[in-house]
Amino acid sequence: MKHFNVLLIAGFLLALSSSCRTQSRVIGERNQKSPEINVNTPDVLIKPMVADLDISQEKKTSTYTADLNLNASEIKENAQAKFMDEHSCDIIINPVYKKITSMENSNVSKIEYEVSGFPATIKKIEQNETLSTTVYDYNRMNFDVKRDEFTYKDVSDVKGSELFLSLGSGSYSGIEIGYFPSISDGIWYYGSVESYIIEEGKTLDITVNYNDVTESPIDELFSMTSFSLGAGYRADLNKRISSNIFGGLNYSMLSLENTYESANNPTGTYRLDGVNTLGLRAGIGVDYAVFRNILVFGKGFSNINLVNMSLDEITDGNDVTSEFDLSELSRLNFAVGLKMRF
Repeated sequence: MKHFNVLLIAGFLLALSSSCRTQSRVIGERNQKSPEINVNTPDVLIKPMVADLDISQEKKTSTYTADLNLNASEIKENAQAKFMDEHSCDIIINPVYKKITSMENSNVSKIEYEVSGFPATIKKIEQNETLSTTVYDYNRMNFDVKRDEFTYKDVSDVKGSELFLSLGSGSYSGIEIGYFPSISDGIWYYGSVESYIIEEGKTLDITVNYNDVTESPIDELFSMTSFSLGAGYRADLNKRISSNIFGGLNYSMLSLENTYESANNPTGTYRLDGVNTLGLRAGIGVDYAVFRNILVFGKGFSNINLVNMSLDEITDGNDVTSEFDLSELSRLNFAVGLKMRF
């Protein structure tokens, strides 16, 4: 009885577990091969077989939307099978396969095969004692062993939006976030933050003016960061390489390593921490797709400073001004890095 109870419980658990999930899969396959004759011994000779075809004089077309879980060869075979089912034929004469891939957010969303050709059906297959002169002459022609039956025309139809994140390093270290509202238009918007690498010993030239008196120029070590907002345009050169141009507003912040302070001014104490600038940015870049959503890039740009805003603090008076020599800060900046698309 004890053994019976154990078996009963085990059977109940097995039935319960098997009834929780049901998975079914239907696989339809259609194979078409060239006629083959396998002869076991060289002593057996078989009469030649000749097939008569009824070939349509009108070119037909069929479109197949692929299951993305299938591999490339299965997709092509399914497209061929759909053509043969739609046009009730046995053979496709001079088939042409046009593959159309649609992408959204850099991911493949749909693959379509457009198959065109002349449908042909086999009217009669017979064995002959002798081959006709036409068949004999055709057999003597110097053709390749295997004829290429498939002709491809790949058309990439990229739609949807795209978001990307890039990390770059060179004359600066920076991060950039970009957005394509419509990939097909090629127009994108970006926001970026950069921290610049200042050459060792490089200083910022500052001149302080107060009450029409100019103090001797000051050379101070400094650090620099910037924020930029703008837009750009991307043009695809091929499937992997694209070029882009971009431009926008640039806001730079230069901070002195040591705060400059003067207490001998006629107007009181004067303190200077750095300078902020507002200007423009313009640049170009090149992207190379290593994988579908991973790219490497190189780009260069120049910041054009238009408006300077000193970070000064005056204890008494308001007639103190500062002038900065920022001519060398508009130089070109280069970087390479990694870009990820989402």
